[in-house]
Amino acid sequence: MNEILRLENLTKKFPVQMGIFGTRSGSFIHAVDNVNFTVNKGETFGLVGESGCGKTTVAKLILKLLFPTSGRILFDGKDIFRNKKTQMRRRIQLIFQDPYSSLNPRMTVYDIIGEPLDIHKLIKGKKKKKRILQLMETVGLAPFHLYRYPHEFSGGQRQRVVIARALAVEPDILIMDEPVSALDVSVRAQVLNLLEKLQKEFALTYIFISHDLSVVRHVCNRVGVMYLGQIVELGEINDLFDYPQHPYAEALIASVPIPDPRTKKKRELLTGEVPTPIDPPKCCRFVKRCKYAQEKCSREEPPLEEIRKNHWTACFYPTDSR
Repeated sequence: MNEILRLENLTKKFPVQMGIFGTRSGSFIHAVDNVNFTVNKGETFGLVGESGCGKTTVAKLILKLLFPTSGRILFDGKDIFRNKKTQMRRRIQLIFQDPYSSLNPRMTVYDIIGEPLDIHKLIKGKKKKKRILQLMETVGLAPFHLYRYPHEFSGGQRQRVVIARALAVEPDILIMDEPVSALDVSVRAQVLNLLEKLQKEFALTYIFISHDLSVVRHVCNRVGVMYLGQIVELGEINDLFDYPQHPYAEALIASVPIPDPRTKKKRELLTGEVPTPIDPPKCCRFVKRCKYAQEKCSREEPPLEEIRKNHWTACFYPTDSR
């Protein structure tokens, strides 16, 4: 598969501000720290990890909503922070977690889906309405929904409106930040099936951010596990789920519930607190929560290394060597 996106040593630090006047303390929050991965055309790449691990910050950096402290992002081989062409905005779109909060309650479906067409000056007049109706049909909305407002729809229908709006400018990549977490289970399956259908129909590339590992395993081709701003494991979806190498990835996968009440599963809950992202120490950031931790883990920071084909981990003592 051809590479479409590459993150190289991507780092984002936020200065810590103190007091009512926002005085900078000299310390920094390491939201994203030296992240490297690639995304291939037509695949679904997953990002998983606990809240606050940096997944959404990575998405904002790819969308150019934030600028990195260091590192770069290559889209089709070009650095997106040096490329001033507005077309870059068209080619990478976002689907939000909460469809209701991402839609203007004062705008109809016609205005919501038509807005990106107006912003990018793509089409207008009768052709614009025809295009909007085509998009609505594509995502499973009826023509009589055209002039309705967001509050008149169910959660699943609102997410379909969001998807139609994202597709309006014919993007190459869709970044989805918890796209189904706010939906009921039955509706969740419908939206996931729709996304799978659209990916095949329009040759889309997805970056799928989620806490739900069962959903990630169902929809993703490869997945990166993030912990405290860093990628700690990266690999093909089945390989990573069946043979996790990093103890954090191992604990995440062990926490996935089995949909069979007759099946007993041994769970090992993580103990200890997540360390602060403010000026973290130069050692393994998982060391205080790791049952396999050894003396070396408290002195050095493990690099992300390939331990077998297409499988990387940042651990001095991966599963295969324990």
